[in-house]
Amino acid sequence: MNDNSLPRKVLLIGSGPIVIGQSAEFDYSGNQAIKALAGEGIEVVAVNSNPATIQTDKRERVTPLMVPLDEESLKEVIEKEKPDSILGTFGGQTGLNLLVFLAKSGFLESRNIKILGTGPDAVDISEDRLKFKDKMIEIGEPVLESFYCSTVQDAVRYAKQIGFPVVVRPSFTLGGTGGGIARDVEELRSIVEQGLYLSRVGSILLERSVIGWNELEVEVVRDSKGNKIAVCTMENVDPMGVHTGDSIVIVPFLTLNDRNYQRIRNSALKIAEALNIVGSCNVQFAFNNTTEEYFVIEVNPRLSRSSALASKATGYPIARVAALIALGKDLNEIENVVTGERNSAREPAIDYVVAKCPVWPSEKFPEENFELGTQMKSTGEVMAIGKNVAEAFRKVIRSTGMLDRKVVFNEHLLSIPNPERPLQIYEAFKRGYSLERISELTGWNKLFISELVEAFRGQYSFNGFSVVDTCAGEFDVRTPYFYSSNPGEKIEGDVILLGGGPITIGQGIEFDYSCIHVSRVLRQRGLGVVMVNDNPETVSTDFDESDFLVFDPVDFETVRNVVETSSATVLIPWFGGQRPINILRKIKEYFGDRIKIPGTSVETVDMLEDREKFAGL
Repeated sequence: MNDNSLPRKVLLIGSGPIVIGQSAEFDYSGNQAIKALAGEGIEVVAVNSNPATIQTDKRERVTPLMVPLDEESLKEVIEKEKPDSILGTFGGQTGLNLLVFLAKSGFLESRNIKILGTGPDAVDISEDRLKFKDKMIEIGEPVLESFYCSTVQDAVRYAKQIGFPVVVRPSFTLGGTGGGIARDVEELRSIVEQGLYLSRVGSILLERSVIGWNELEVEVVRDSKGNKIAVCTMENVDPMGVHTGDSIVIVPFLTLNDRNYQRIRNSALKIAEALNIVGSCNVQFAFNNTTEEYFVIEVNPRLSRSSALASKATGYPIARVAALIALGKDLNEIENVVTGERNSAREPAIDYVVAKCPVWPSEKFPEENFELGTQMKSTGEVMAIGKNVAEAFRKVIRSTGMLDRKVVFNEHLLSIPNPERPLQIYEAFKRGYSLERISELTGWNKLFISELVEAFRGQYSFNGFSVVDTCAGEFDVRTPYFYSSNPGEKIEGDVILLGGGPITIGQGIEFDYSCIHVSRVLRQRGLGVVMVNDNPETVSTDFDESDFLVFDPVDFETVRNVVETSSATVLIPWFGGQRPINILRKIKEYFGDRIKIPGTSVETVDMLEDREKFAGL
């Protein structure tokens, strides 16, 4: 690539406020893009309306602008800042929709502004359900029987032709918004009315249901010359019918044989090529384990929640690579800054298992119906790494607090997707239900059921850490990215900084923002920072924001392991919100003066957190 062809100034569209389906992952991906662009000497105008994001920080070569994310505001920014290029694939659905609008209106062309990365034509095909279906048929990829509808009457007529249940998928919406599964005409009318109202183009796709099939995802990176790799494969534990954002996810594929693994992988690469993806995309499939039949469900032609998970699961910096690809660089000339390899064209290899588990605000809204479907309801997620599935499951069980929750067994809740289902599965097993019966009721693969049961009843202790290196130890690379293991090695570091964990109502990315700034200040002063966090969406769990990243639950067990197997002597719990505060007293009681906790005393915190003690002041 010729450096003379690099843009002078790039407008990067952010994602705005956190909403269900669009969370901290876009601050992470946007921040990586900003660093990659600025590292090439390019000026960046970062537009975002969320003050809690790292993106909105001023830094060298970066001009952050907190303005409304709408068409008119972006036009005003463009007229004032005069960028020569624009990047909209790092701002979620918000950024994508704005990019398409500015392109289709002719505004970008009239200002001679170049669109970097995946172009609006590819976005339009991916987001428009009818065009996507036609493209898949054109390239010989199987898609479900479906009909494009713009009225309720059309939807009812076609649903009777397909047969109930049917899936309603609105075009150009976020997190499955406006969609759902209709089991009869009355339910269909209600869902379609909502879907047509919320769709930006007033249309929905009515689709044959494959509820109960295995849901698979492949994260693909492709450059402008057609070089492409499958960075990560992800298997949803919950079957089709549950939004992937609300499903437990396992990395890599575990229930497919090699032949089917390669079929799905090759299909994803073929689709990325056909859509002319320039950067990254996420391809979703439905797979029948019995017949080995598969269908292509959809493609996200941008950085997504799954992209962040894939990056943190493999150690491959997808957002950074996608940003450099958008500049015109090829995969074989982009350095892998995690491993130090000279190119990024090698598919990551992992020698561990990753589990992701969503987090729902059910405790805040106990009366709310949290039956899960095609519309996303979770506010955040946790990720864990283990040597096997049970070990990874055990860690997400700790992260989500399942071990502390009591459940009243209800067989009906086994057959209905809901946040309590892992607990119900374990209770069913204890009551003598066979793996086969639980699988029939839940749709879960028996492998995952047995591993979940083992995670609940097994005894796990960790005395060190293993490295995430993207190559399964094949090459001699060193990364600052660790997970607890047994046996394991010790880590260095001076200060342990506790992150905030998953995003929940009342605890957003403002705590991640705080942790990042604390980490940067400590590192500037020459102190080695050990960052502890389990949220794959955040900037703090990026490979270059601390000296040692420990991707483990933010709980006492992790802190004990870090203190006992590292050289750190100071612990800072003040910037991660409520989660670190909740374990502060236990840490103090266990370690005493062995670990220093600067700042407010534990006794004062205890008094302030205890309503009765506080009232007695």
